[in-house]
Amino acid sequence: MNLKNPQISTVFIAFMLLAFPGSSLASFRSDSLALSGTWRWVRSAGGLLAANATPPPSGWFRSLQIQRNGSYAFWEHDSVRSYRLCAGKVVIHQFKGTPMDRGGASFWIELEGWWEQLDQKQLVTFVGRDTILTYPGGENFGVSDALEHTFVREPSAPSTPGERIPSEALARPPRLENGLPGSYYVRLPKRLHELLWSKGPFYEWQDWQYPGLVRAAYEYTNSQVPSAVIGDFDGDKIADVAIHGSTGYVESKVMCIVSNGGDPRVISILSEPTSFDPPDNPATPARYREPRPTLYLKLIEARQPLETADGNGETRPTDAILMVRPTGEGTIYVYENGTFRTFVSKQLPAWLPTPRPPRGRR
Repeated sequence: MNLKNPQISTVFIAFMLLAFPGSSLASFRSDSLALSGTWRWVRSAGGLLAANATPPPSGWFRSLQIQRNGSYAFWEHDSVRSYRLCAGKVVIHQFKGTPMDRGGASFWIELEGWWEQLDQKQLVTFVGRDTILTYPGGENFGVSDALEHTFVREPSAPSTPGERIPSEALARPPRLENGLPGSYYVRLPKRLHELLWSKGPFYEWQDWQYPGLVRAAYEYTNSQVPSAVIGDFDGDKIADVAIHGSTGYVESKVMCIVSNGGDPRVISILSEPTSFDPPDNPATPARYREPRPTLYLKLIEARQPLETADGNGETRPTDAILMVRPTGEGTIYVYENGTFRTFVSKQLPAWLPTPRPPRGRR
């Protein structure tokens, strides 16, 4: 059989490589066979905005499993269970002729049903035998401003009990992720993202939009960043999330998605006009000024005393939300009977910028 015949599918080539390790395609075979196994995602970096996304030091991680039968599965693992993010066929392609700029890629792959559509075709570069770099591209297809993903080989596959969780109640929970350098945000499962946006456009505030006083003093964790907190507010043992964002130049909101026993619902717990930087000129329209957040969020964990203004130190069986204004005034939100009850918190440090002295004074 003539392997140069363009009629032969890449699937057949991949099968031949696996079935006949002594074939004349030895250089391609060594890399394609080495691709099978389990790979832990460690970084996604690059693009026009110099993104640098990594998993947290603890809390959750992702792994890509590539089988020799031509299938793959991409998992997210935490201390509770494993969630299958996507799965399907993987097809390994050998380059034909003179390819476009592909860096040091040895071949390219197609990942059927990959969760990011742009990345369904990937150039694959080996760095030794235990690290691979992937980048969107393929035969006569490439991009110049995408993210390069780094995976390292796992000596053994993480436990992945069962198949994709069939119950929506057990779908992948919200995660706090980093993207641009020093920037954190909530990544919602598709169902929750669509539910949130069913109430209208909503854009989470970004870290760089908060004053340096907030970012320097804030305790970043796997459960809280200034613009969002993740906790169990309704007591059903499923993660809920509260997000501070805006509709753009009109409203600033705090929206909470409660899991509600597997039937999630969105609750608006605050809505106010969007605030903007002071104008250089009083006549400058708001649309030419930078919008800014006017509060930040913190998580109050279950059974932690509520530090209210009256000092009663009440504790709750569920997590709660603390909302802090620039003046240090705080409001505690506790979920009860389908809605949020509020308490005035004790006075907290202000994060108003120090006023500049008038010109001519010292």
